[in-house]
Amino acid sequence: MDHLILKPKEDRRLRQGHLWVFSNEVARHPEAAAGDLVEVLTAREESLGSAIYHPHSLITARLLLADVEELDQSFFRERFSAAAGLRSRLFPNESCYRLVHGESDWLPGLVVDRFQDYLVIQTTTAGMDRRLPVIVQTLGELFQPRGIFERNDSGLRGYEELPERSGLLFGEDPGPVSIEESGIRYLVDLLHGQKTGFFLDQKVNRQAAARYASGTRALDCFCNLGGFAFHLARAGAANVEAVDISAAAIERASENCR
Repeated sequence: MDHLILKPKEDRRLRQGHLWVFSNEVARHPEAAAGDLVEVLTAREESLGSAIYHPHSLITARLLLADVEELDQSFFRERFSAAAGLRSRLFPNESCYRLVHGESDWLPGLVVDRFQDYLVIQTTTAGMDRRLPVIVQTLGELFQPRGIFERNDSGLRGYEELPERSGLLFGEDPGPVSIEESGIRYLVDLLHGQKTGFFLDQKVNRQAAARYASGTRALDCFCNLGGFAFHLARAGAANVEAVDISAAAIERASENCR
């Protein structure tokens, strides 16, 4: 494995737990391609662990918090299993949540949202995008979904020189799917809705906002499918108004309200 060597004192932030190496912190770049694994060394050549490398990105390396030799099926199986175990404790008896959330699960540049029997993937780094086939294979074996989609139509991919694309990667495309999140039902378009189809990363924030809703007047700006509005209304808000610039989003939120 090639070495990336930092400038003097540029390891201090990394030792405090930050996982990104910026291009202006590097003394010597490795002879590695975008998405390769490299070992990050301090100016004194002390190892800080393995990282995913990109020679042309502002974020030159993303640490994996361990001496990882290869991003293979064994690596992904271990980290997906750990992520699933955490969600089962956080969201018992629920089947819609963000299963993988990038660096928070030591998987930089990878998002996986679970919508009951379907999974939606975003790979925003070259390292994860190169390994999309093994990611799909491992997710399929671990979780037995009926379908896996990619929503790689985010402009963030441009920072790592990746094209935008979306589509079905595995299984069946059922069209819009009916899901239940925190006891509320939604009709969600996994392939054409915003982001991965629904803002599952806001799940706990919707639950938190509902605790303060009783008897209040509430405004849900940028409501998308109405997630915050429905939580507030169910929690006893006296009046809830949902607003979005997208007519299509308002139409879908109205359908979900019925």
